[in-house]
Amino acid sequence: MPCANLKTVKPMAEIYDRVALIGLGLIASSMYWAIKQGGLAREVTGYARSADTRNTARAVSYTHLTLPTSDLV
Repeated sequence: MPCANLKTVKPMAEIYDRVALIGLGLIASSMYWAIKQGGLAREVTGYARSADTRNTARAVSYTHLTLPTSDLV
């Protein structure tokens, strides 16, 4: 069975107010885009220990990521 193209999938109803991603690597990137394109959460926030990783996340693919942070609260 072929995979659905995410651009043609009808967004679902928003389920979560905020989703927090711990780590901003390949898996988190995939989860971020699926959540955003599917409309599953109002806000997606992320944690990264490294300032370089947070800066990269802001500069590249995570343009709508709210508060890439080094703080776990």
